[in-house]
Amino acid sequence: AWGDWALFTASPLRAFEGELGVQAPVGFWDPLGLARDGDVAAFQRRRSVELKHGRIAMLATMGYITPEVAGKFPGYLSPSQGLKFEDVPNGLAALSKVPGGGWAQILLYMSWCEVSRGAGSDIASGRPGDFVPFLGWVQIFAYCGSIEYSSGLGEDAWGQSKAPGDMGWKPPFFTGGTQEQRNRRLAVELANGRLAMMAIIGMFFQDGLTGSAWGDGWYVLTSESPEEKNKKLSAELANGRLAMMAIIGMFYQDGLTGSAWGDWANYTDSPLRAFESELGVQAPVGFWDPVGFTKDGSTENFKRRRSVELKHGRIAMLATMGYITPEVAGKFGGLCAADLEFKEIPNGLAALNVVPFLGWVQIFAYCGSIEYSSGLGEDAWGQSKAPGDMGWKPPFFTGGTQEQRNRRLAVELANGRLAMMAIIGMFFQDGLTGSAWGDWANYTDSP
Repeated sequence: AWGDWALFTASPLRAFEGELGVQAPVGFWDPLGLARDGDVAAFQRRRSVELKHGRIAMLATMGYITPEVAGKFPGYLSPSQGLKFEDVPNGLAALSKVPGGGWAQILLYMSWCEVSRGAGSDIASGRPGDFVPFLGWVQIFAYCGSIEYSSGLGEDAWGQSKAPGDMGWKPPFFTGGTQEQRNRRLAVELANGRLAMMAIIGMFFQDGLTGSAWGDGWYVLTSESPEEKNKKLSAELANGRLAMMAIIGMFYQDGLTGSAWGDWANYTDSPLRAFESELGVQAPVGFWDPVGFTKDGSTENFKRRRSVELKHGRIAMLATMGYITPEVAGKFGGLCAADLEFKEIPNGLAALNVVPFLGWVQIFAYCGSIEYSSGLGEDAWGQSKAPGDMGWKPPFFTGGTQEQRNRRLAVELANGRLAMMAIIGMFFQDGLTGSAWGDWANYTDSP
């Protein structure tokens, strides 16, 4: 009755609960039930897609951050169009600046990664996410060949027009200055190259002798230990999931504010500006409207929702106290109705079953009288009353300066929001355990 996972040993989900990615705090989390058919092939395909998306999201997240922190490349992105790297804005605005040839390169590279080992080969091999291409050597040699070809097929070695090592690329900060400075840099390059040649030979020797480039079993993203390898792969999954959330947040901020960093000060035309100084805009979230109810900028709709929020908050505060007070202070003496004493009415949701019919009539009549006496929603869509003004002026709360009243109203909103969350939690505990306080010890019939 309670879906005790330990009792359901035949579940097809058992096939996946020990897979990578089943991590705290949610464990095996599949709210849409995509894995409920127990299809291993479908699971591996989704795992492959998740890994791809996670890796792309990690790169994209760093792509948002790096240009802001480290700056951009010097020179031209597209010499034919006169487009410099520094002219490309950060974030979504860059999409409109990428030349057609740039998009072609991006799509070709992505396609090459997909097909170089065979589309879906990572799934067929039982290693989702393993995209090391079999034809990677082809790419390496093709790149080396393109460098040689573009620099003149050895013109620097036996031709007359280029100096030795001149491959056509002039790295910034290294080619300028006097001839003496350039000679000194070339001498340093020669010395470093000689040292690197000795170093790489030593690494090759160690690798051939010990099976590790470092001679001590050092691994970066893989490991001889299955436990260690699984830990690293789990970290990649977790980081990829975090990056997917992060990049979606960056896209949202960029689209909303026109800045990759979501600088609210840059977005002066937002209709949300009409409400950012309203009561209820409080720390830590500030103006928080994730569903976008206020994006139309309608002050009438905002006033109606504020009125509804205040009413719900007040009812939730009363309901929360209604749960607590009878437990702490006890109940009234005497009769609630004929043959029904107050002390016989249980606390919490169970009380709904014993409230007499005329009790419900009184409750609805009272609510109706409050609405009618306050103008039938005049505080919500009328002009003469502020949201939440039901006509009652409680002592000690309505006096003082406007600043003091605003502070009290802000406190009421905050307490009402907390009470709405609290009463929902109490309902959940009450429904689950049969006790208004969710005392598990009281629920002895649970399997």
